[in-house]
Amino acid sequence: MDGSGEVVNEKYRFIGTWRKGKLFGKGKYVFDKLICQQVGDYLILPGQPEEKRKEDGDDFQVSRWRAVGIEKTMADEPDETEVQSWNKTLFASSKT
Repeated sequence: MDGSGEVVNEKYRFIGTWRKGKLFGKGKYVFDKLICQQVGDYLILPGQPEEKRKEDGDDFQVSRWRAVGIEKTMADEPDETEVQSWNKTLFASSKT
């Protein structure tokens, strides 16, 4: 697999690039519930003996994440339908 993409997990999303089936280059892990993201780079480096799988050759490589920083992200802006719904609920509860 080559190119850009996104992997969605229950707790995070990864947005980045793949080269020859391995994560490579700049990317970010987005933690929506925590309203933050970790940015960094994937480097392709020689694998360690304990990481070797049966199908790997002698000179196999692995992707390694190098974190550069953590950034706050903006919560999604509510769409107009959500705002109208909230307003109806607010005004209805204030009348009682």
